[in-house]
Amino acid sequence: MPGFDMEEIKNYRRCLKEHDILEGSIQTFCGLGSEKRSKLGLFGGDKTKLTQLEKVIAALPVVEVSA
Repeated sequence: MPGFDMEEIKNYRRCLKEHDILEGSIQTFCGLGSEKRSKLGLFGGDKTKLTQLEKVIAALPVVEVSA
């Protein structure tokens, strides 16, 4: 994901309980609404990085896998 480095991942994981996010996976993160992702305070509030991230998430394909 654009803008995510180890420090940003740590910041996200610290927010999980506070924002009632059950799992820290990328699938869960992408499944959050854009409004909820913006409330996480990622990127130190940098709106440009958040906008870029939202564009990437919107372009991701939805893939379902069954066994």
